[in-house]
Order: sequence, then structure tokens, then C-alpha cells
Amino acid sequence: MIQKCKKFISEYQLIKPKDRILIALSGGADSVFLFYLLLQMRGELELDLRAVHVEHGLRGDQSILDAQFVERLCERYQIPLQEYRCNIAKSAQKSGRTIEEEARVVRYRFFEEISDMWEVDKIAIAHNATDDVETILFHMIRGSGLIGLTGIRPIRERYIRPLLGITGKEIRTFLDRNGIAYCTDETNQDIKYSRNRIRHCILPQMEEINPGVFDHMADMKKELMEVRDFVEEATKQAIAQYTDERDGTYQIYQDCFLKEKGYLQNMVIYQTLIKCAKSAKDIERIHVESVRNLMDSQVGKRIHLPYKMVAYRSYRGLEIEQLKQEEGEERSYLGAVELEIPGVTNAEYWDATIQTRVFSYDGIEASIPKNQCTKWFDYDIIKKRLVIRKRQPGDYIAIHQDGSLKTIKKLFTDEKVPEKQRNDQMLLMMEDECLWAVGIRMSETAKVSASTRQILEIKIDGGCWNE
Repeated sequence: MIQKCKKFISEYQLIKPKDRILIALSGGADSVFLFYLLLQMRGELELDLRAVHVEHGLRGDQSILDAQFVERLCERYQIPLQEYRCNIAKSAQKSGRTIEEEARVVRYRFFEEISDMWEVDKIAIAHNATDDVETILFHMIRGSGLIGLTGIRPIRERYIRPLLGITGKEIRTFLDRNGIAYCTDETNQDIKYSRNRIRHCILPQMEEINPGVFDHMADMKKELMEVRDFVEEATKQAIAQYTDERDGTYQIYQDCFLKEKGYLQNMVIYQTLIKCAKSAKDIERIHVESVRNLMDSQVGKRIHLPYKMVAYRSYRGLEIEQLKQEEGEERSYLGAVELEIPGVTNAEYWDATIQTRVFSYDGIEASIPKNQCTKWFDYDIIKKRLVIRKRQPGDYIAIHQDGSLKTIKKLFTDEKVPEKQRNDQMLLMMEDECLWAVGIRMSETAKVSASTRQILEIKIDGGCWNE
């Protein structure tokens, strides 16, 4: 096992003598094996080893025990350790990312901070061959192209992955046989997460069909990496020839679409989208194809893309830009906040305060408020949490008592809501159903009726709702 890893490290020139290496040490089997591997190589190559541990605040006492395990391990071998503790669930709510993605973003941010502080040469991550195959399959399922099929790179900038030549099963077998302790994260068994489903449901069946599947996919990946390098060089030359950037607006000249092959056109678009978004996450084939199809549209035609990007057809070709982020919007891309019932909720994005109270209904219809900033709802009908946020695709509202629905997009069109107002419109939502487009109309779902017993009153103070 050790020799196999050393061969992989040598093949990709991941480590040089006297490197200062930061080990991402979670305490799990993979990172513990990486820790012992680099310990063994420390004397041979005169390595300066340090470690970082991130406690995400997701697993209660078990998460704390993992941190304590890492502390003891580093203390035993006199490896300097930097620990970070955070509340990923809370920060994910603010950023609008999934918990998995937020954890990754925060984790790598910490890696960069400590790397700069300690002036390390390399950051060692414990991804193994199983993770690599999972990544390739995950990209295939989501519709990735050539780059996604090359999986995890052994080295990218100062990040190295010395374990990509061995599987997770090999690692756990080695540790168990040698009596080396490690931590187990029970969330890795939860198949509600896509990667866990691939790991526990799909990969075992692939191994049943062919036990050598990992070796074969490694060979395929190696060939694809060579193809990828060739394509990336051609793409780099095409980007230099056919694109330009001015004040955050990226232009792709139409000569690219007249002179180059379709795949290279797609790669130019893909790399331009990444530059504009400053991230490759969630940039998929469908987005590239949508942008490319704009070339067949009339000048002025535009489409919306992830990361608030807009692409449109211009006289010169295509232009892509990222819409400006409004002040305060970093708190949540939808401005989403759950209502306190009863209580007071601050909707910071709109600079408004929302007061709620619950009381018995006396059946007198004349007492129902008629102004636009205070509304009564049948609280007996509301069974789920209520959220104030901006619109998103799929939102709808009930427009008739017979249950007829209308999308929020269609509602805005029919009510002639100004285009500039639509993206910032305050909505009271119960999951995907809008109960109140504030200042526009209420849903029929939770209107007060003769059978209502409990009233939920919602009053909005501040913002533009009291002007």
C-alpha cells in the first residue's frame, strides 16, 4: 500500500524534498492513512508537516470527539495543528448553498487561510480512487462533458491528492489490519445524499459485474486527461483569439462560431462562463448549449444563467455579464427568512419588520383589514412553516377558490408588475405556494372564511410597503 502510494506520488511529482505540507485531517480513515503515509515519508524527504482540522458543527458531540481524536494524534507525533470551528447549517442558510457545498466552501477557505499563515508549499487532501470514480459517475449523471469525466486531478495549484491510486476499501483494510484507529462519520451512510447513493448502491454492483472496475476507470481517466490537456491548450488559444473582457462583460466574437468546430465553441463558452461566475460549480452542458443557441437568435435576445449571469446576442457575437449584487443580498440570494409566529421578524433585505400574532376569530367580516401592509390568514389551514423571500422558478399562487393556480411569473405579467420590481418582490411562501404577494394580491388558499377559528395576522412595517 505504502509503495503503491509512493509510486503514484512520484509519477505525478506531487511532493518534492523539503516541502512544507499542510494535511487536511478530518480524523476519518482516509485522512488518517494520509497522515501516516506522510509521516513515513517525512524522514526520507525532510518534509515539514502541519495539519488543519475543521469542525463543522453538524454532528453534535460526535463532531467534538473527532476533533479531540485529531488533537491527540497530532500531539503524539508533534505535528502543529490548527483547528477551526464553525456552524455550517447557519452559514448555509445565509449563503443559499446546500450544507454539503457550504461545508466545502468554508473548509477550503480555512485551508487557504492557514496555508498563507504558515507559508506551506502543498495542501494534502485525502481523496482516494473510490472518491474519484464517484466523482466521474456523479458528473456523468449530471450531464458533464470531457472535463468532468477526468474526475479529480492529482494536483491543482498547491493542492495534492496522494491517495488517488488506492481505493477506500484498501485504506480501511490496511488500517484495521495494523490496528490504527480512525473516526467514522455516520452521515456517510445516509443514501439521501447523491454521492453516498453512488458509493453504497451503484459502485458495489459495478464491482460485481467486474472486480477490476477501479483499475479500468483509472486507465480510462489517464487517457482522457491527455485528451483534456490537448483540448485545454486549443481552448486557451481560441479564447485569446475570439474573446475579450471589458468592465466585467465578456464578449465571444461570432468568428469563433464561423471558423471553429462545435466542441471547441462549447469549450470557449464554458470557460467564459466560469470566468464570469468565478466558479465552475453548477455550470453544466445545458447552460453551454443555451448560450450557444443564442447565436441563432435575433440581436437583443437574452437568457438567465446561474450566479446571476445574463447572456445575450449582440451584433458582434455573444456577451455575458453578471448582474450587480444589491447591498444586503449576500445574506441570502432569495432574501429568505422564516417568520416568527407569534413574534417579530426582521426582513433585512427589504429593510422591513414583520409582526405576527394569532387570535380567535369572532366571525365579523367587517373587521378584516383592507390595507396593503396588514393581512389576516386562516391559521387553521396553515400547517407548514412560512417564509418571506423573493421569487424562484416553480412558485405559484391560488387565484380561485376552486383551486385554480397561476405561476408567480404569470401573475406579475397579468398584474403589470414593473420588470425592475419583479425580482425584488416580497412574497409570503408556504413551500412553493405563495400566500401573499405583498401589495399585489393574496392567495385564495388561506383566506378567512365563515369556518375560520384562528386568525394569523401579519403586519409589515418599514420598507416600501408603508409609503
